[in-house]
Amino acid sequence: MKLTLAERFTALDAIPHNGDYITLKHVRDLREKLAPSEHEIKDLGIKADGPNISWDTTKDEPKEIEITEFQLDIIRNGLKALDAKKKLTENHLSIYERLVINQQTGQSK
Repeated sequence: MKLTLAERFTALDAIPHNGDYITLKHVRDLREKLAPSEHEIKDLGIKADGPNISWDTTKDEPKEIEITEFQLDIIRNGLKALDAKKKLTENHLSIYERLVINQQTGQSK
C-alpha cells in the first residue's frame, strides 16, 4: 500500500498502545514499517519539536509499505475507535477514507 509520510504518521497515531500478545507483535512490526527511514529523515528534513513533527512536504512522495491484512485491520479499528469517541482530526480524514470508508463501500485501497 502506498502511503505518504503524513498518512504513515496518522496511522501510527491510530494504532493501539496496548492489547493482546498477537496484536502487540503486529503493532511493533507495523510501527517499524510506518516509521520514517534514516534516508527519509535526512532527505525530507524531518524535525521533531516536542509533539510537533515537520518536514519538506514538497518531497513527500507516497512510499510502498507492505502491510498485512491483519495490520490493516489494526489501523482500521484504531481509526474507528477514534471516530466512535469523536476524536478524529482533519489529519485522519485521508487515511480514514482510504481504509475505512473505501472498505465499507467495496472500493480498492
